[in-house]
Amino acid sequence: MRRLFLLLCFLSASLFAQAQNRLVQINGKIKADSEDIESVTVQNLRSGTATITDSNGRFQIQVRLGDTLVLSAVQFKTKQFVYDQSFRGVTSMEIPMDSFVNELKGVTLQPFGLSGRITTDLDSLAIEGPPTAASLGLPNANIYIPTKNERMLYEATSGGGLIPLNPLLNALTGRTKELKNQVRLERKNQTLDLVIKRYEQLLFEDQLGIKKDDVRRFLYFCEADSLFVSTLEKGDEILFYEFLKSKALQFNSL
Repeated sequence: MRRLFLLLCFLSASLFAQAQNRLVQINGKIKADSEDIESVTVQNLRSGTATITDSNGRFQIQVRLGDTLVLSAVQFKTKQFVYDQSFRGVTSMEIPMDSFVNELKGVTLQPFGLSGRITTDLDSLAIEGPPTAASLGLPNANIYIPTKNERMLYEATSGGGLIPLNPLLNALTGRTKELKNQVRLERKNQTLDLVIKRYEQLLFEDQLGIKKDDVRRFLYFCEADSLFVSTLEKGDEILFYEFLKSKALQFNSL
């Protein structure tokens, strides 16, 4: 009798072990609010097998009691559960999945202390000018580059030998004088261009009463005054404006 009891116990244990190790095919379906339920990965961690859901969110996978299933996808929160005794006899299941929302930490969209108001921010910005050879620290950045007329004048007035013929011939033919006049006119135009660039057209028209077509002629009129260059070189904007204002009265009266 005792042997029979032991045999029954052994057979029961064997049947229980076989039941524990018996593979069961699970027919599952993903349930979610999102319509994107395709290609969700379903993995059995103990056996290492895996599958993915079809376009309807359905999948099939083999499991044993005690196996851990993990369901994961970019659009869902990862779900993990153990196929334990509570699932005994269950071969079809519907698994709800929660959508994954990537919540970022709050940020303040106010870089560099900007307020978002253009008029206020422009006053507080330190706007640098375009890069130059000097600002970049390039060699020979501060060397003056002569203009074409200045180079021609230098060539006409320089020469070697006991008696330099080149300067002599250019002086006799009047070429040196002509080149000097060209250089003088060129420098004069550069100065006038500087003034025009410094002051807006509205200053000449609205403040000084100089028509647009007469601006350069007005500046030639100002340049004839010996105080024009010296006043400009002082760099005093108010003083130079007062000079232009007095000359505008004379120019407009002509």
